Amino acid sequence: MLLYFPLLFLAGMWTPGPLMPDLARQIATYTPVGATSQALAAAWFDTGFPALQVTVLIAWTALLYPLAARTFRWT
Repeated sequence: MLLYFPLLFLAGMWTPGPLMPDLARQIATYTPVGATSQALAAAWFDTGFPALQVTVLIAWTALLYPLAARTFRWT
């Protein structure tokens, strides 16, 4: 719960992205759920490719994949 609600805020669940304060919007750009919601909004409404958001998601995946592979082993 300590991570869930702040991540929902940064994803724009309570305050839509354009109405967020500038600092919150900048922080949301570099969080996984914020980058995901911005990339989905860009894909839905814009014609451009959300390169920054996709790069952020790739970086989070590369950073946390070894931790997940080590933590969640089947054997």
